[in-house]
Amino acid sequence: MQFINLHAADLKGRVDLPGFEEWLAGWGEEDRTGLILAPAGSGKAAAVGALANRLRKPVVQCNLLELLEYEDRARQLKTLLLACQTHKGAVVQLDKVSQAAERWGEDAGQDLGPSLAAWLRQVRPQLAESDSVVILSGRQPDALGKALLEAVDRKLIV
Repeated sequence: MQFINLHAADLKGRVDLPGFEEWLAGWGEEDRTGLILAPAGSGKAAAVGALANRLRKPVVQCNLLELLEYEDRARQLKTLLLACQTHKGAVVQLDKVSQAAERWGEDAGQDLGPSLAAWLRQVRPQLAESDSVVILSGRQPDALGKALLEAVDRKLIV
């Protein structure tokens, strides 16, 4: 599992997401967590880059599907989430959240969504203190569950 450090300019591209401009314009100083769910190729990464550019922050990306490569997934998830907290002043994109949630549930018989929701609620004060933002991105909302959808500050679901 690795993090990729990027500049907002590295993620420039076409954003073909209905409602994106409103989502971006509505982002406030108190917002620390977000969710972008849209089809492949619609510009999720570019949307994260646009947010990072607006906030003048670097981007750190992590592919959540990589968690599935480890036998002790719960421990790896905890390690990943702790690592996210160390990227101060950045937009941290946790990519492929819905795909990881689907496979996690199939393989482990448990839901990833509630674990992520609990973590987001717990670390919100630390994100504010470190001036960081966490964006979850993926394709389908069905795999995530209601708790996770309610735990984020700003949602863009296409």
